[in-house]
Amino acid sequence: MKKIIRLTESDLTRIVKRIINEERKVTIDKPKDYDNFQKNCKTKNSGLFKRLGSNIHLECVKESGTFFHPKSNNVLILKNVVDYTEIGKTGPWKLVGNKIELKSTL
Repeated sequence: MKKIIRLTESDLTRIVKRIINEERKVTIDKPKDYDNFQKNCKTKNSGLFKRLGSNIHLECVKESGTFFHPKSNNVLILKNVVDYTEIGKTGPWKLVGNKIELKSTL
C-alpha cells in the first residue's frame, strides 16, 4: 500500500538545507614537512583548505576569503593524496592524531 505524504514549502526547504549542509570527511596521513609548516602558524593544528587542481593547499587561517599563495610560509601543499571526488573544494581541516581531517560540504 502506497502512502501519500504532504509537505509544506517550509518542510521541503528544511530537508533541502539539511542535505546541502551534510559534511563529507576525508582523512589523510600527516605529511613529513607538517611540523615545519606548523612553526609559522598562528592557529595550531587547524585551519582551512582549498583544493586547486590535483593538489590540496592547507592554510593556517580561521576565516575563508583569504588568498592562498603557494609560496607563503602559511601554506602547505599536499600533492595527489586523496580521491578528489570525495571532498569538496574548500573547508576546514584539523589534525587528529597523525591524520589530517578535511571536512567539506558537497
